[in-house]
Amino acid sequence: MRESATLEKSKYFWVRALTPVIFAVVLLYGGEAMAGCVKWSNSPTIIKKNGLMKPGPVRARAIRRGEDVISIDLCRRGGRYIYRLTVLGKKKRVRDIVVDARSGKRIGGRSGKRQKLEDRIINRVKRNLRRHGINYY
Repeated sequence: MRESATLEKSKYFWVRALTPVIFAVVLLYGGEAMAGCVKWSNSPTIIKKNGLMKPGPVRARAIRRGEDVISIDLCRRGGRYIYRLTVLGKKKRVRDIVVDARSGKRIGGRSGKRQKLEDRIINRVKRNLRRHGINYY
């Protein structure tokens, strides 16, 4: 009987140890690849040289919509520059928003199918964390 209880504890130990790691990996690498993104130290020269909008107004627009901006990246996609914003929306969902860096118009984000898949994975991880008594923010 004692051996069975030890086995149960060790199984839950690994679940508790690995769940936050899986959650972090999903959040960090769940979005699009960051290929083609510019370091922020180089961005002022690129913004000035190409006549792009500064990131401040793009960020302010997202905040006015009631979204908290988690990160903003300047990337090159398809021959043009874009701002890729990761935001926490009104319904407490993490979303990616893509904005044209020249005009400031929104041009897309994650596809609905991919967003649903990522949300399902994140919710499953949250459920497992709660089930094992781990507070996750």
